[in-house]
Amino acid sequence: MPTLRILAVLASLSLLGCGNDESAANRSASSPSSPAQASTSAAEAIDWSSYPLVLFSEPLHDIPMPEPGKARVEIFGQVLEGQLMSDCSAPTQVPEQVHDWTDHRFQIDFQVHMEGRYANVSLLRRVVPEHYDPKPAGPSEMENVNIRTHARGGQSLDVRNHSLQRNRVDQPPRVSVSPNQRPEPPASINEVPGLRVHPDGRRATFVGLLGRSDEFDNSEFDDWEEVRIAVHCGPV
Repeated sequence: MPTLRILAVLASLSLLGCGNDESAANRSASSPSSPAQASTSAAEAIDWSSYPLVLFSEPLHDIPMPEPGKARVEIFGQVLEGQLMSDCSAPTQVPEQVHDWTDHRFQIDFQVHMEGRYANVSLLRRVVPEHYDPKPAGPSEMENVNIRTHARGGQSLDVRNHSLQRNRVDQPPRVSVSPNQRPEPPASINEVPGLRVHPDGRRATFVGLLGRSDEFDNSEFDDWEEVRIAVHCGPV
């Protein structure tokens, strides 16, 4: 009889353990997570040293390109167009290293306007060419897409951000697709770069699902927004 009691207790504990595991799995499956959460093992399996460390990439994302001097943004279910205030064209050749902070970059800031609000959009992609010696301090590759939406009075209503950073050419980059997400390695080399710059230095595109900042708990905007951006630099 004691043996039977012990076996019954062990069976009960086993069932409890299974129930706890199942509950934990259900909680994990139902908890909110980033659509861009990557597999670290998949990223580590990629030979990142073979990935070219250059500013440019082809092809661009398959989205409409505006006329020179303009930007096109799809967000919040709207198609918005903004005027560029300067020619954002990047040098087509790698700049000669003059200072210890010299890099090769594409960078532009612009605004798009909606009814009763506007958004400041910032795009940056920069690389430190491998042949620079000594190498400048900081990451070898970095990009940032930031969209901050304001009311007409200036109050911030929504903030979304994509960032990528790679410190060494033989390491995977770390990517984040919302202001509050911990950077993770990408699951595929096809996700890099996120901000694509054409070799002509004049055109750039970004397509991604971006999460809003947690600072806007009662935001009228969805947690995740599909964002499509196309920029066409040129005389303004």
